[in-house]
Amino acid sequence: MSKQIKVYLTKAGLGKMRPHDLRHSLASHLLKQGIDLKTVSELLGHSTPLVTSLIYSHVLKSHAQESIAKLPY
Repeated sequence: MSKQIKVYLTKAGLGKMRPHDLRHSLASHLLKQGIDLKTVSELLGHSTPLVTSLIYSHVLKSHAQESIAKLPY
């Protein structure tokens, strides 16, 4: 399956991207859209949300900073 995904990535002009990069991008986008950590963790098949939070802590931190910057004060 990984080889077939690489074929599609190359056809799309994303030849340097790995299948795992797609997984990481999906998780990052879901978290930035406000999908809760538990749901993202389950979708990724992580054993606990803690695992997800450790891997994606940079996304969670930047999302929090962006959200705070939007506050009207």
